[in-house]
Amino acid sequence: MVIAFREALPSIYNACENQAILAYLDGYEAGARRASWEAAGMEGDPPRWRNGDQEEEDPALEKALDVISDRIQGMSARFMGLLEADLERHFVQEAKTIWEAFGLFCREELEVEPEKLAAVWMRPALNEIKEHEETLESAEADAERVEEYRQVLLGAWKKLVRTK
Repeated sequence: MVIAFREALPSIYNACENQAILAYLDGYEAGARRASWEAAGMEGDPPRWRNGDQEEEDPALEKALDVISDRIQGMSARFMGLLEADLERHFVQEAKTIWEAFGLFCREELEVEPEKLAAVWMRPALNEIKEHEETLESAEADAERVEEYRQVLLGAWKKLVRTK
């Protein structure tokens, strides 16, 4: 999930930045039009206009666009950092919680270590767990959810054993 967000969010950020800049430009144009209209002593709303294909350089406008872009980039960097940290922490805690529930179920109900069962039943998952073992050990499982997941595993196991 974190990797997917890292890949998707820059595109979303670019779209938001473009919309913010376009909104600013629309406001800038409307303000310039209003100021010109009023400076000419006209009353009411000014007509809509554009300079056609001519683009005039406006240092104030360029500076304003740079400020907008810097602010959006700063906000985006802070948001991405928080998002990645929170997502990673959430998923690590959830993985630790599930693994502990599975471990309790295996030891209490099946009288086997979870690693042994995983080696036979789901080797790829065990490889993933071993690869991230250090990160999992640094996390704290949610005790309430450990018990909830353990009960779900126990209920499924009892159903399975009863039907055979």
